[in-house]
Amino acid sequence: MDTGDNLKYFAIIDYPSYEIMSEYSKKSSERKMNSKIVLDILTTIGNKSGMQVIPTEDTNCCIMVEGGKYAFACLSNPQFAQRFCRTVLTELKVAFYQQVPGAAEHAAKKEDIPSRLLSDFALKHSNPRDFDKVAEANNKIQEVSIKLQEELKKVAGEKEKLEDLELKSSEMSASAKGFEKSSADLEGMMKCRNYKLCFIIGCVVVAILLYIFVPIIKSAAS
Repeated sequence: MDTGDNLKYFAIIDYPSYEIMSEYSKKSSERKMNSKIVLDILTTIGNKSGMQVIPTEDTNCCIMVEGGKYAFACLSNPQFAQRFCRTVLTELKVAFYQQVPGAAEHAAKKEDIPSRLLSDFALKHSNPRDFDKVAEANNKIQEVSIKLQEELKKVAGEKEKLEDLELKSSEMSASAKGFEKSSADLEGMMKCRNYKLCFIIGCVVVAILLYIFVPIIKSAAS
């Protein structure tokens, strides 16, 4: 199989009006048929945003709806891996926003799109072997990025643990101070209660002694 035939058709579509802004077909005779396949599938998808790969009888149709304004589509042979189609459309979206004036503001027009944008893009990514090298490099970058994010998450987790320990330490310190104050207050109350009890006992003893000795003293005086 000719590797140049892997990517058969590209299209950039105004969404949701379904007007094709720019298209490229490997075989000019199949342009209308390919555009009909893409538009029919896009109509079936409706307003679902994101990336979808829909296999048909003799082709894979990969469609990305972006920002509710544009849709990017490509048709490839079934042998062309779906992961390639997804990455190709992602790169096409980036190129579109970089090269087309007004794209970021959703104000791009047909005449703003470079005439060779899609044909050059199809030629660049037609060979899966070459594309694998790019994909492998991208995968390594993604792996390093994922590991870096994991390490950052670990650092953030350790920081949260330290903050929790500091918070618990502060809470324990505050509790200890509160307990110390409560203990001092309780000790003062107990001392005051003991003084009152001693005073009452002393009064009772004096009263009893007076009750006993006063009559005796009176009798002795008589």
